Amino acid sequence: MLDKYFGFINLNLDTEEAVIEAFIEHTDLDKAEHQHLVAMLRGLYQNSGDAVELEYGKIRTITLAASTEFEQVAEQIITSDFSANKQARLLTTYTRICAISTAIIACAKRMLIFKRIGGTIPESLHPELLAMMDSLEIINQRFNETLSAFLGNRQSLLSTIHAVKAIEQTVDHQRGECLTHLYQLANTSDIPAGTFRCIENIIEHIETIADTVESATISIEWLLLAE
Repeated sequence: MLDKYFGFINLNLDTEEAVIEAFIEHTDLDKAEHQHLVAMLRGLYQNSGDAVELEYGKIRTITLAASTEFEQVAEQIITSDFSANKQARLLTTYTRICAISTAIIACAKRMLIFKRIGGTIPESLHPELLAMMDSLEIINQRFNETLSAFLGNRQSLLSTIHAVKAIEQTVDHQRGECLTHLYQLANTSDIPAGTFRCIENIIEHIETIADTVESATISIEWLLLAE
């Protein structure tokens, strides 16, 4: 069932282009994980514990399988004929791409904990959290475009990098607005302490995902310097 996600397994990564293609393949994993994360959030909105557990299981399955298979990419980079500088920058990019999946499952775990303590997200927060999720989808797509531009259209590379940075700033602003709203609710209504902390953690972890995508994008800039 997971074979469709792991096209990079069979690649012969003896060129920089092949390595970048493997990175692009990995963004498909991030997209799939993001879709399941959104489904988890909607499950929380609907108080559907079964949906939350099911979607978390899907994220965990993809993440664990991908981390094992994607290690082959690092091994091939290390044993390649690239210069030491190029190897180091490719490995940095590899590590930062891995961090995106790590951030997604960390956010998913907070949602799972929230479900298991029987928390309820105030309805007035629903649109703001979904807006943050929409921004994550966009930033992941822009990162994919950055990788593709590195391969085929260097003239557009800087614009896609700037787009990622701009979206990260948007998510950071959305986080601030969402936290402000949450704190106002906490001051004016009886939100249980555990529920409050879990919602706060979910908001922070959503923003962290955007941070990891931006970090991976910046590493593409560094790849240019290694040439």
